[in-house]
Amino acid sequence: MHHIKRLSDGGPDPEFVAAICPNCHRRAHYSHDAEEFNHNLENNIKEKELQFSQ
Repeated sequence: MHHIKRLSDGGPDPEFVAAICPNCHRRAHYSHDAEEFNHNLENNIKEKELQFSQ
């Protein structure tokens, strides 16, 4: 599990939590594009939630 927004930064659980593989989890924390990766992950989750709520 990966917290897209840390709980200490006001990220409500489970709204900003994603199940991702270990490689993607490492990328989300330590890669040069971690900020962009997390932003895209958050957008993808929002899109999927919208699909299921319709």
